[in-house]
Amino acid sequence: MIAILPQKPLRFYDVDYSTPCNIEAEEAVIGGILIDPGAMARVMETKLESDHFIIISHQIIYRAFRQLHAQDKPIDLMTVTIWLAENKLLEEVGGSHKLAQVAERTVSAVNIDAYALLIRDKFVQRSVIEFANNALVLGQQNIPVDDLLDRLKAEAEALEGFRVKDDGAVASESEIRFNALCKELEKIEAHENPAYQDLKIKELAKEWGFRSTKELLDLHAKFLDSRHRKGEKLTYGLTEYFEKFADSSTDWLIRGWIPNKVVTVLHAAGGVGKTRLVSSICRALIAGKSWSGYDVDTPTCVLFIETDQGVVVNIKMIDEQGYLDEPEEVRARFRFNDNWNINQYGKLKAMLNEFRELHPDSKILVVIDSLTTVSTNARFSENDQEFARPLVRFRAIAEEFNCSFLVLHHSNRAGECRGSTAIFNAADQVWKLERVNKNAPAGPLFLDIQKTRVRAPGRYVLEYSDQTWTWTITGRVAADDSIESGFTPTQQAILRYLSKYSGIGFEAEDLAEACNIGLSTCRKELGVLGNEALISSVKQGRPRKVYFIGTLTSKP
Repeated sequence: MIAILPQKPLRFYDVDYSTPCNIEAEEAVIGGILIDPGAMARVMETKLESDHFIIISHQIIYRAFRQLHAQDKPIDLMTVTIWLAENKLLEEVGGSHKLAQVAERTVSAVNIDAYALLIRDKFVQRSVIEFANNALVLGQQNIPVDDLLDRLKAEAEALEGFRVKDDGAVASESEIRFNALCKELEKIEAHENPAYQDLKIKELAKEWGFRSTKELLDLHAKFLDSRHRKGEKLTYGLTEYFEKFADSSTDWLIRGWIPNKVVTVLHAAGGVGKTRLVSSICRALIAGKSWSGYDVDTPTCVLFIETDQGVVVNIKMIDEQGYLDEPEEVRARFRFNDNWNINQYGKLKAMLNEFRELHPDSKILVVIDSLTTVSTNARFSENDQEFARPLVRFRAIAEEFNCSFLVLHHSNRAGECRGSTAIFNAADQVWKLERVNKNAPAGPLFLDIQKTRVRAPGRYVLEYSDQTWTWTITGRVAADDSIESGFTPTQQAILRYLSKYSGIGFEAEDLAEACNIGLSTCRKELGVLGNEALISSVKQGRPRKVYFIGTLTSKP
């Protein structure tokens, strides 16, 4: 791969004035900032970067300006001179007399905004020329046509990064190179051969000057975890934020359990029954039926990546749990894969795209069973922090494909999530499955919600059915460790009524009257249901809070 649009900064005696540049504008910006304390803030608004300057001394001086500005320090001849001297850069820019000379030649900073934009425009023009030169060199090389076109396309996509963004910024060269690097990584990950992937990633790390492939992949994971969605505001005022989002409610696959676009990790000791539990959840999802009393609002597709228990057990589980009794329309929402590993993100996206073509409007749950077996070709062990990197990738894919991930993993001897704590930290939700009687080979299970962002944590009791090969919730563990058996009649009445009028908000008084229960009892049960995220509530623009299921559309 050719370096994307490199531009070598120049000294005065190197400048080829046939190259697009405006030295006077560069000096006007440097001098204007030195003589006007408020000029730097105006220049920052233009999104001018240091590498937009063509003269290396101007780049260094402007970088000093930015450092001082970030530290809320004054920018004047003395402070800049001291900063450059302390960083051993003063002679590099021509000494203190160079700074004084530029400041003396500057009359005012009145048009500094326009000069900054002019510098930026010249930078873009130079980048276009550099692209053309690179294309000319490529065209003269004896390389396969497909490779030639791919490399030209990569540079053209990098050039697209120079378009003015919504906030008025033009990407810096380093930003464009970084985005190009991420695209190269994604292209490598799309290849299905793990050996080829290892080879290309090592080559890429060496080409870009990384000390190791680990350092390269860490950078990419941070990029995926922190990138900002296009068109989304960065900040809101309190009133603006409340008005915009107060009516928001969680988009559920299974209400109270699996939200959309999240990564959930379920861990348990071997042989406890986590795969059977998840399989029963999946059957409820594809059929659009409630699971253990928890509603599935709309039928959901399932991509079940099963590399843990083998074909024979998979076939028996499907048969025993009654999947084949469902009509063809329901069965079409379920797909198996038993040959995928953690390095094949391109293959994963291809499987999701396949689902998208068949069911364009459906949500998707991706089950990974298990994190250990799909990671047999991983470059790290479970105890390395990097082992959690796939969870970060899954979160990015969840946003892209409007899907959720349920990842099965193993518990350690202490009963906690095995491996690095980074696995626990990287997940949006963590569930723990364990036997009620740890010394018994069979019997009921506890299902703990150890970590969640959308509801209160909780502990539930599951019982096993030999007839259906499934675990189902039979009770909740109260604060005093007593077992509450299912939903109370009052809770059932409230849920039935809100489900019947899905999307409509009701005040507590309305629900108490409609369900024929006392107001205080109604408020108490609404609180319990709200903690489990079985119902939603808002107060925006209303004298009292209203309760609802689904997406709020109106109030009676």
